[in-house]
Amino acid sequence: DGEDYLTRYDLQSGKWLWSTPVGNQMFELRSITEFPEDNRVYIISDGELYIIERTTGNFPTENHENGSSYAGQKQMLPLKWVANTPAITADQQTLIYGSSNGDAVWFNPAIGYNTNRYHIGTTVRVQPTLASGVRNKSGLEREVVITSSSDGTVIALDLKQIAKLWSMKLTSPVETKIAYGTRSNILDDEDYSRTSVFIAGTD
Repeated sequence: DGEDYLTRYDLQSGKWLWSTPVGNQMFELRSITEFPEDNRVYIISDGELYIIERTTGNFPTENHENGSSYAGQKQMLPLKWVANTPAITADQQTLIYGSSNGDAVWFNPAIGYNTNRYHIGTTVRVQPTLASGVRNKSGLEREVVITSSSDGTVIALDLKQIAKLWSMKLTSPVETKIAYGTRSNILDDEDYSRTSVFIAGTD
């Protein structure tokens, strides 16, 4: 909320479970993320990642469940590359966000560091999109991160290789999240899928 309190409610009953102050009321809180098998809530702000225990709302005070050393026991982790968008998740352990200096950044909370980054253009203001699609009729899939910068550049990056697959330059910036969809068709009596990307540009 406006006072930087994070609040959790039961989905079915709406019952209040806990509230916790996070942030410093100076950084903007960008997104709230959970990983399915992790008792942590990750809050991305402009300059730091805040970490809360999912079940209690407390800041972590103990080691990870398996007893090993774990960066997630810290209450906050500094972001070397300032977050300028909400984060998306990949591989059940990685947050991907757009930075104010024009990079797409891969950040792993378990180790407390960014693991990869790719320069897109000028400032990234729109949340990246994680898209997937079938590459060929044998069913091989590819996962792609699609992101854009304020200079109109749109880039699709292979999620695993962090390599550019394609890019395009629009005359105006994209101001909303890029979408994708897959349509199944019949070609030569064989099933195949075509995945398309939809970009709502301001040009």
